[in-house]
Amino acid sequence: MKVGSHIVDWLEKVAETAGVFNVFVQVRTRNTGAVMFYENIGYLVMDEDKNYYSGVEAAVLMVKSLRRMYRAK
Repeated sequence: MKVGSHIVDWLEKVAETAGVFNVFVQVRTRNTGAVMFYENIGYLVMDEDKNYYSGVEAAVLMVKSLRRMYRAK
């Protein structure tokens, strides 16, 4: 596991401990590497906001359900 994955994993564990069920991230549409990173660790593309960056660039809204983490334990 690389540094980015460790950081997100830690954040998800903190969120789970706090009772959070879903984690959302927004990524620039052009940042395909980041989109693939989040997809590889279980995030799903939920929507695209074409005006997120003042109409200059779109953002992809991604979500991961932490409820699966509860069931897996």
